[in-house]
Amino acid sequence: MAEPARPEVNRRTVGRGALWSLAGIGVGQGVALLTFLVTARYVSKESFGVMALSLGIAEFLKRTGIESFANAVASRVDAAADDYDACFALTLASTALMVGASLLGAEALSLAGGSAPFVDALRLAAALALSNGLWRTHEAWLARHMHFRTLAIRSIAAAAVGGAVGVAMAVRGFELWSLVGQQLATNGLSLVLLWTTTPWRPRLRVPGPALRRGLDDARHLALSALGTFFSTETDIIVASSILGVVAAGVYNAAKRLTLALHLLLTSSIQSVTLSTFANIADAEARRRAALRAMAVVAAVTMPAALGTAALARPVVEVLLGDRWLSSAPVLSALAVSIGTVSMMQFNTTIFMVGRRLPEVTRYAMLSSVLNVAVLPAAAFGGAAALACGASAVQLVVYPLATRSALRIAGIGAGPCAEAIGKPLLAAAVMALVLAAVEATGTVHGIVALAVLVPAGAAVYAALLACLSPELVRELAGLAASVLRRRRVALG
Repeated sequence: MAEPARPEVNRRTVGRGALWSLAGIGVGQGVALLTFLVTARYVSKESFGVMALSLGIAEFLKRTGIESFANAVASRVDAAADDYDACFALTLASTALMVGASLLGAEALSLAGGSAPFVDALRLAAALALSNGLWRTHEAWLARHMHFRTLAIRSIAAAAVGGAVGVAMAVRGFELWSLVGQQLATNGLSLVLLWTTTPWRPRLRVPGPALRRGLDDARHLALSALGTFFSTETDIIVASSILGVVAAGVYNAAKRLTLALHLLLTSSIQSVTLSTFANIADAEARRRAALRAMAVVAAVTMPAALGTAALARPVVEVLLGDRWLSSAPVLSALAVSIGTVSMMQFNTTIFMVGRRLPEVTRYAMLSSVLNVAVLPAAAFGGAAALACGASAVQLVVYPLATRSALRIAGIGAGPCAEAIGKPLLAAAVMALVLAAVEATGTVHGIVALAVLVPAGAAVYAALLACLSPELVRELAGLAASVLRRRRVALG
């Protein structure tokens, strides 16, 4: 079938794409959290441990052996039907190798009398990796063509059906199998929905040039995914090995909250910006769009990150309970870098769309090396010091990567600083005001959030209006174009 025309890129398509992406991730994660809270009453800790291990293995396989091919084709400005066919073929081949290795490893462990939970985790990870490999190219096609509504509906429906299956099985005493059923139902429905809603269909003919392009691009992205995976997991490994079980639990509780915020902000941003920039063929138009997008994303992510850092105590108090208050300093330190991590997605997008894929690998590996070098020493200062070390690494890597990205995109340091600096200053002042009020101890828990969050938003909005009225107009125009269906091109 012929490749459809390049989708129109304008405020409405990008704004609605971001909203649908955010909705899909937010609602999907909310359903998953609710399912966890219910099934936790019926399923043993050991079963949850096996599931956590299997999901970790599956995530590693997905990032290194599946995502790299999909991201490579999604970032190509000139992606054609041949590239998607090659992506599907390469993904299936890689998935088959990973599934085979996992199953053989499980059988070898079983024959050797290895840990039964680890054997079960390997087998389940193989099943999850197989389903991911079968639909990931379809997901990449939909994202590349800005069909974020379809992707969001898929995510929500799959999470709801999978959650219902898991809860029903848990109530009936299926223990570990209820968690297995939840994951298989979620992935199985995702497979069906993506194959039936995606206009593109893989062809048996696999062109050699497209295969070579896909392999070359994926090679760099797989290495960067490997570096990113170990970079993001280093702090947990260090916390468990140096701080002990209790302190590691405190750290992990705060990191789970940070990851939820990271997923909502960063994942939705990356999926939309990658497709948006790849759909802008003209380099100058893409440069202008990047500058505007940097300012808009900074205006959203900076106050969210610094506001969370300032209100870490009431956030932990409300979401986790009083007994987890020792996680508040950790959350505060980790949240500081969330804005940086979100903005880092622009660097990655610029590298990928500009076909400078070795740069992605370079900075992922740099982050991983710095984490390994810094975090063990930081951990001796406690959980909060470890969190400060993790944030410090991000704050070091970001300006280095940004300098390279700006040079590739043809963006000057001055315009970039202006785009990011004003919302950052407004967010920093807001966070200081919130921290000062929260430190007085006059409000606690849900009352503190109900009072201080709206107050902080008002302070931030007023400051941003004074510092950058043009950015406020840009945000208002984006909102109006989404709500009123106005079409204003980004380029």
